[in-house]
Amino acid sequence: MERIIQLHKKIAPKLMEAVEIRYNILRYIYYAQPIGRRVLAGQLAMGERVIRAETEFFKSQGLLNITPAGMTVTPEGEALLTGFIDYIHKLRGLSGLEQELADKLALRQTVIIPGNCDCDGTVKKELGQAAARLLEQYITDGTTLAVTGGTTTAEVAAALHTVKKDVLVLPARGGLGEEVEYQANTIAAAMAKKLGGTYRLLYLPDLLSPETINTIASQDPGVREVLTRLKHTDVLVVSLGRADTLARFRGLPEDKITELIDSGATGEALGYYFNLQGKLVYMNHSVGLHMEDVTNIKTVITVAGGYSKAAAIVSVLRHNRHQMLITDEAAAKKMLELL
Repeated sequence: MERIIQLHKKIAPKLMEAVEIRYNILRYIYYAQPIGRRVLAGQLAMGERVIRAETEFFKSQGLLNITPAGMTVTPEGEALLTGFIDYIHKLRGLSGLEQELADKLALRQTVIIPGNCDCDGTVKKELGQAAARLLEQYITDGTTLAVTGGTTTAEVAAALHTVKKDVLVLPARGGLGEEVEYQANTIAAAMAKKLGGTYRLLYLPDLLSPETINTIASQDPGVREVLTRLKHTDVLVVSLGRADTLARFRGLPEDKITELIDSGATGEALGYYFNLQGKLVYMNHSVGLHMEDVTNIKTVITVAGGYSKAAAIVSVLRHNRHQMLITDEAAAKKMLELL
């Protein structure tokens, strides 16, 4: 297929451009449906006349329904989108990019989604779908699964297929003060429901002193059980973020944030801050999994994307190698510039 795509690029480059444009329009409608033409034109920064012509074409091909409530993708359109994923992947040369990134970061596997989730919310949904499909390969009866909070891991939970597995799902961390739907507890419960398994919750603030954690764990059997079970995690789904953003989110004092930035901290995961070389520069005392626990987990799936997170991803993965990474095209290309 790659040879045919290269021939198409040379013989009919405009045709390839049209294919990508139509794919992006149909894909956006799928994730935003039902959606009107005017809103779609604004979201994609395209003229309404162009959007009208393209959507009428989709309708004529049986790929789109157009009603007063908005446009929706038909089952035939969904099937086309699914079939086109591999084609677009190869059209953009992402297979080679995946291998190069995996080699340079010593990753077990890399999956790259076209686009940039910094400026296109549908890309984050596709990150979630790709991570969910990968996760499902490693879920078997008896699996203990841990998950961090965040908008990206929430998309993973939403994209899981409903099955029936004897799975235990745990929050990897205590609460960080996120909106409820993005907390690790909420996402763990949602994943357990989709997978047909059970879950335990960790109702503790994330930032507690080790002494306080030990005191609570000794007195509360529920907390003690979760912390004990986390030590036996089989699969971890983890998101990460920029050091400066997460430090402010956690409420660190400005002088500490300045100190972090001056020390070169670029990425954060599980309360640990790393510089671009993967060196630990600061850590929060936190409830839940610690970075030393991660090295004992057989399957670790990191899901994070966006050009703005490229340095953060590099810093965390340089510290913890042999993981699997789901990211987007913009982050991947920037990451290779940094390596």
